[in-house]
Amino acid sequence: MDISAQKSLNQLSYKRSIRNGLLQVSLGCLALLLGVLVYLVDRTGAPANFIQDWMTELTDAGEFAGVLKGQLPDFLHIYAFILISASFISPTKKNLLRVCIAWISIECLLEIGQHSAFSQAVVSWIPEYFSHIPLLRNAQNYFLNGTFDWLDITGFFVGSLCAYFTVSFINRRSRT
Repeated sequence: MDISAQKSLNQLSYKRSIRNGLLQVSLGCLALLLGVLVYLVDRTGAPANFIQDWMTELTDAGEFAGVLKGQLPDFLHIYAFILISASFISPTKKNLLRVCIAWISIECLLEIGQHSAFSQAVVSWIPEYFSHIPLLRNAQNYFLNGTFDWLDITGFFVGSLCAYFTVSFINRRSRT
């Protein structure tokens, strides 16, 4: 293969990689928006950190996610973050598996931290300066008022499996 043919092949591969990454980020953002919609429409009680109380009052649309409203945000969160994270790595199955394992570990540790056997200890490790950082100021409440649920962990595993297959499909489709 001559140099110009190799250069053309490299450019094509680069363009596919960018297109795949943009598709993964777009799907990830769409999944996050769907999760926000579930919080706005279906979830009662304390909303997620980023959702203001007045926003939940504006959306009294009834049931949206039905029986899945408890675990659908967990599924969508890990699904989205795996898709977005995978868009920044070399698209190998080994790297994708690493991203999936990393996100499952993070999500499971956060969920276990809500268990009554661990929440007090976890809160004691949270530094005081977190209360001055908008996205972290509710960390203590997350662990003290959150509820450990095995179904949430199931949602993480199902979401990561779906994300793995989605990214694999996107990468495989671009090779053909």
